[in-house]
Amino acid sequence: MVKKIVVLLIVVASVMLMGCTENKNSEVANNENPSNTAESVKWVDYEDGLNESASTGKPIMLYIYSQKDCLSCDKMENQLFSDTSFIDKSKGFVMIKLNVDVQQEKEIAFNHRVQYIPYLPTTIFLSSNGTELNRVIGYDYSHPSQALNSFLGYMDDALQGKMNKEDFSFTTINGETKHLSDYRGKVVLLDLMATWCNPCRMQMQELEKVLNHYGSNDDVVIISIDTDQRDDVNKIKDTFGDHINEWTFGVYNSEVVSKYLLEGSIPTLVIFDTYGRIAYLRAGLTYSQDLISIIDALN
Repeated sequence: MVKKIVVLLIVVASVMLMGCTENKNSEVANNENPSNTAESVKWVDYEDGLNESASTGKPIMLYIYSQKDCLSCDKMENQLFSDTSFIDKSKGFVMIKLNVDVQQEKEIAFNHRVQYIPYLPTTIFLSSNGTELNRVIGYDYSHPSQALNSFLGYMDDALQGKMNKEDFSFTTINGETKHLSDYRGKVVLLDLMATWCNPCRMQMQELEKVLNHYGSNDDVVIISIDTDQRDDVNKIKDTFGDHINEWTFGVYNSEVVSKYLLEGSIPTLVIFDTYGRIAYLRAGLTYSQDLISIIDALN
């Protein structure tokens, strides 16, 4: 009986050993097979990336993120950066990450006008000579397929050296249809507001100071668009009567609200440079001197 038990234990141990050996051999085979090895994005640090781009002529994809309480950053990395189509296109770029939780990298992000954590992740595409081609603010992780296709489109444009120029249409309080593209060659301050918003009125006082600072210079344009569809033309005129004739006012526009009102907070200011690229986006009251500094840096 004892001999039978010993024999049985030896057989079981042999089978287990064979199984382990087979699994190990299979694992080695898989590791040696390139088709089974997952590819990943090659990231480089900022200075090395600039040098590589200058020497190779590759455009730069600058990904700015936070590791602290940034769900959109986590989702973007998990959904987008692991996609094979994205990984394949990334080979045409110099890929740089900036973590704003690290002071030195945060300062570099500031130099690229990414000062406000709620607008992370922000992705900036740069040509090899440092010209900004496009920036993508945020990541719509609730619609991953749509977000992927949209982002791949931005990558294709950057690979072709195309500069993305923002555009939208809106209706003024006088009933005219205007487009952002009507103001190409000018710096445009887009002010998103509502009649019931007291800080919006304070923001308009700051916008008036900006307007007065530049005087007769018509290269700076202000457009205030209402974000509440309950506000009709008369209500807008009654509320902001002091400023109605100073710059352009528009009624509610769902396209503008959904695209630029990222936090749902008003006032929100967006600054577009002379090419129509987003140069600045921030929710909350912004003082005139800060706005003037940004505008001067764009000219």
